[in-house]
Amino acid sequence: ATTEIYTLTLHDALPISGFYVAEAGGMGIIRDIRKNFPKGNAKIMLLNVPQFSSILKPYIQGYTAAIKAGCPSCQIWIDTVDLSVVIGPGSSAAFVQALRTHPGTDYMVISGEQFGGLRPAIVSAGITPVPKITGWSPLESGIKDLQSSNPQAMGWVNTPTQPVGAQMIDALARYWTHTTPVDPWDGTAETNLPLNPKIQQLVLWVTHANI
Repeated sequence: ATTEIYTLTLHDALPISGFYVAEAGGMGIIRDIRKNFPKGNAKIMLLNVPQFSSILKPYIQGYTAAIKAGCPSCQIWIDTVDLSVVIGPGSSAAFVQALRTHPGTDYMVISGEQFGGLRPAIVSAGITPVPKITGWSPLESGIKDLQSSNPQAMGWVNTPTQPVGAQMIDALARYWTHTTPVDPWDGTAETNLPLNPKIQQLVLWVTHANI
């Protein structure tokens, strides 16, 4: 199987790195759209949780930037779900209801925490088309799903912790020993996205084909 690795520029700060993680996920969606929606008429749902709005804002920005760049005619809508619902027993029901109010949704972009049992709930509700599920930060259930013979999710995007950690330590060592003038802890404001390169880190688009 072909392994796809999207290498993007990340930043040490979570809100800023989130933009580039999401941009890689958006690239994965665009690849699928070009294959299955040649007219570029796909409809994509992005998730927002009010309590995490500052963290999720760059994710929404990153996905939106990549999707709009690759498919200007695609439609993006944002589903806002309260944290108490997202982490509660009725999270799937909330997403099913959201899909009923936005018929024709082709892709759902969520975090790994919201994945378990979502697609079966959509199928049981008789919603068509059944959106392709993707997002960021897969939990163990999401990884096992991609390893199965018939995965529910299209793919997940995230940074590999060990390589990223090793690269960050290497960058700090080079900076502290004055072998490079690049400060990996540059404090550029979140509003200045996207940033100029600081540290090259990996962003992985993980699918059934390369898991």
